[in-house]
Amino acid sequence: MEPNVYFVAEEFPQRIQSISEDDQAQWGKMTPQHMVEHLGSVFLIGSGKIRVPGLPNEKQKDMYHLLTNGQLKFKPETKSPVLPEHLLPLRFPTLDKAKEALQKAILQFFEAFEAKPDQRIEHPVFGLLTYGEWLEFHEMHVKHHLRQFGLMQIGSEE
Repeated sequence: MEPNVYFVAEEFPQRIQSISEDDQAQWGKMTPQHMVEHLGSVFLIGSGKIRVPGLPNEKQKDMYHLLTNGQLKFKPETKSPVLPEHLLPLRFPTLDKAKEALQKAILQFFEAFEAKPDQRIEHPVFGLLTYGEWLEFHEMHVKHHLRQFGLMQIGSEE
């Protein structure tokens, strides 16, 4: 198994189980449940289960270039250009229910590409991505949020 597949499919889901409602973010506005729900939504986008409005095509091309050339960096306080300034309302009654939904969304991501390995699925910031590009993005994105809540060291590439 490729290292990033292992991290996204196995290690990340294990690490996220240790987060509790009392954990504080080292930066940003998200609570643990907001972060877990956010990641679940992004995995659903990556599986094609949901679509959200994205950046204009020209801006997507610029962002895609950063992603595919290894120039994209998630630093503390990095904000998505397609998310509102305020926190989205929580969708699940508890953090545990949000974690369950995240686990399901991760599985759906892998299943979507097992069913159609050559498909490209729209990312609202980067445009159409292949499985490998989505996997690269997910790895960077989940590590960013693990660092946000102290579940991974800042600066660590692990």
